Amino acid sequence: MTMGAMILSVPCSGRTRALLCLVSLLWCGGMLQWYWMGAAIQTLQVNLPSISHVLRAKNVSGLHADQTFVVDDDADILNFVSGCKFLFLDVGSNRGTHIRKLFEPHLYETAPYLKIFDGMFGNASFRSQPSSVTGLCAIGIEPNPRWAQRFTQIEKAYHTMGWKVKWLRKGVSNCTTNITFWGDAAGKSSDVGFSSSHKDSKKIKTVWVPVSVQTVVFAELLEKIHLIIPDSKKLIKMDVEGSEYEVLEQMLEKQLLCKTRIDKMSIEWHLNKLMGEYNVKFDQKTVERYRHIEQKLGNGGSCSEGEATEVTGLDDESFFMDGRPLPDE
Repeated sequence: MTMGAMILSVPCSGRTRALLCLVSLLWCGGMLQWYWMGAAIQTLQVNLPSISHVLRAKNVSGLHADQTFVVDDDADILNFVSGCKFLFLDVGSNRGTHIRKLFEPHLYETAPYLKIFDGMFGNASFRSQPSSVTGLCAIGIEPNPRWAQRFTQIEKAYHTMGWKVKWLRKGVSNCTTNITFWGDAAGKSSDVGFSSSHKDSKKIKTVWVPVSVQTVVFAELLEKIHLIIPDSKKLIKMDVEGSEYEVLEQMLEKQLLCKTRIDKMSIEWHLNKLMGEYNVKFDQKTVERYRHIEQKLGNGGSCSEGEATEVTGLDDESFFMDGRPLPDE
């Protein structure tokens, strides 16, 4: 029986039934209203784009106070790596210059990092070929919404060239959560200090803007990537403004810093910079724990199951104000 038929079938004759009639009509009318509302919501859900796509289309080129940055699904990354023989993970990618150095080294001939790319993935001539030929892929991980539009431009241009590149717009951590990051309101120096550490604004004369970003458990992501491409050569560049300690501690626990999982890693340590230049306060126990992680990776003690991942302290900040045109510009 339809909702309309239920209303029409209520017996309304006789004074003794007046109250019952009124209650029945109100009940049936309410049910009908909920029925129509449910149908309308269902139609709306079908026709509206997902909220993540709506938000991605707004405020992608700058920072705003209390801005929440909606990010890509990790599953996209896992689908992306399938078939990759060589993988570069640029963790703390900033505006994406290191990935551009990988595929377009002729634009960055004096960059110190090129020697690492040559040793890991072959020379410039080899790397400039389509990824379908070389098997070379790159993933950038960067939560700063200031560069979201640029990442989309690079991905599009590189897709045209046949280069397999993708950005995960999240921060790295040892847990999945939302964290407040702090960005330079003026965007000076490519906003290289964008991080979860709240710096002393008076000391460095910078206005810091809070930005809420989602995090990915980097160690777990690496485990999943390794299961998909266990035999690929993997290089990580990590420059995450102090988040490296919590991330690396979890990687050590999971025995991920072994050559069978990660061949090589370059890392910039930030403890001295945070305590000195940024005047961030740490208790003594935390400082000792962070120093222990630095020493463990520095002396080759990161793997108890075999040969340790090769770790270098090379910090290549060349071309950090990169404005070179893309292949299609």
